[in-house]
Amino acid sequence: MSASTDADRTLSTLLACPLDRSDLESDGSGWRCRNGGHSFGRGDHGYLELARPGSPVLTIESTSSECAHIQESGGERVYREYLADWLRGPRGGTGLTVLDAGSGTGTAVAEARRDGHCAVGLDMSAVAAYWRAAGRPADQFVVGSVTEMPFADDAFDVAWTLGVMEHVGTTTGHLTLASDWRQQRAEFARELLRVVRPGGRILMACPNKSFPLDIQHGPTDEQTQAPLRARIFDRFGVNVHQVWGSYHLPSYRDVDRWFGRERVRPLPLASYFGFSALERPGVPQPAARAARWWVESMPPALRRTGLNPYVLVEIVV
Repeated sequence: MSASTDADRTLSTLLACPLDRSDLESDGSGWRCRNGGHSFGRGDHGYLELARPGSPVLTIESTSSECAHIQESGGERVYREYLADWLRGPRGGTGLTVLDAGSGTGTAVAEARRDGHCAVGLDMSAVAAYWRAAGRPADQFVVGSVTEMPFADDAFDVAWTLGVMEHVGTTTGHLTLASDWRQQRAEFARELLRVVRPGGRILMACPNKSFPLDIQHGPTDEQTQAPLRARIFDRFGVNVHQVWGSYHLPSYRDVDRWFGRERVRPLPLASYFGFSALERPGVPQPAARAARWWVESMPPALRRTGLNPYVLVEIVV
């Protein structure tokens, strides 16, 4: 992949109206799209809010201080030990235009910028306070919906979305599914394919629904309760979950359906994890050691199966 831009490319050249995809232009006090006259402004923390009025991304409080701390502490490691090599890989390059769809506190965006890439973060309004606290520049981060992205067609060379898909289509941003959750996830996939140029790549990661153990998410949230699973999680630090029916975690079969199996390439898990979740009190250390070994040495033929604890894929556009 040849470089199409550099880290100095301005955010305005990438933006489009999330409602009709027409060009956006500044009107002095905010931004307006040229075709439909839709208007947008900046939120309380100074970042553009390019979302449909009343969109859940403007109201849901889905990020806790604990979650933000985990993102900050792990984000630099994930970038340096995995994402940087992925950007430079066989189809990669330097000076790429990068989208972090569901960027959290923005550490990976900042690291990619240091490496000379034009990286942009997209997330919910609840995260903007953490952007400001970390000193993230307002021309590198946007509040918006991943199902109605405020970017032009083919705007990015690559995109990644890490630990995001399992929360799309939920009512609180956690795990309770909305009635249209399947449609929302299909829309997210279509938006990723739209904003990444042909020949570009998408990296997606999240726990695998087909694997019955999840150490990253608890079994309950504000609306969904699972008393027995909650007791197991409190004792052992592991969420034992269903692998059938409607559940918030995606599977490889889901990813194949959203993006097209011919585009999807399962990746090895080595180097992606820091294994901090295995250090949680209650997790038996023999089991933790076995999990580390399995993640690092899993045969390629088993990556799409229920023996893989994680969905980690590259999607070629």
